[in-house]
Amino acid sequence: MKKINMVIMKTILSLLFSLLVLGVGAQDLAVYEAYGPVKQIVWEIGSCLVPYLRGIHKFDKRGKESEFITRYFAERDRKGRMAREGMDPTDAYEWIYDSKGRVIQCNCLLRGDYEFFEFSVRLFYNENGEVKMYSSFDGQVPREFSNWVVVITKRDRHGNWIQRELRELRMGKDLRICRESRNIIYY
Repeated sequence: MKKINMVIMKTILSLLFSLLVLGVGAQDLAVYEAYGPVKQIVWEIGSCLVPYLRGIHKFDKRGKESEFITRYFAERDRKGRMAREGMDPTDAYEWIYDSKGRVIQCNCLLRGDYEFFEFSVRLFYNENGEVKMYSSFDGQVPREFSNWVVVITKRDRHGNWIQRELRELRMGKDLRICRESRNIIYY
């Protein structure tokens, strides 16, 4: 009887551990607003709002980012999620998550040739759990605040967006439209 209880306990613990590990990997995909068996995401047209999305991102079979193509510095939080990444701690992107594991804010700390600037992007979700709006504000004074409404124009067979428009709104007016596309390769 004692042996059976021990086997059951070990099985439960190993299942919990594997679910924890799988959940951590999926968090990396949350940063890039993707889900499913994603192997690679290539942003074909760079974002005009969220520069951390630009480039090529590769993932292992658990959804954990496995290769940083354009970045050299990376940190994870206590839950194993991506917390910061970039060229170094003073030139990095920092993610903040909500209780559901969704990214709710990205703080961008960017170092130029002769200056340093920062800005933040807040993410707001619709009832389906997709990003419906970004709000950005500049870390400089005076703070400039703008809202970007997300309109998905095309999805792939897995339901991930592959084309979208970001419409910048200020004072109730469309200022500009940024079109983005990405190519997603799956396992």
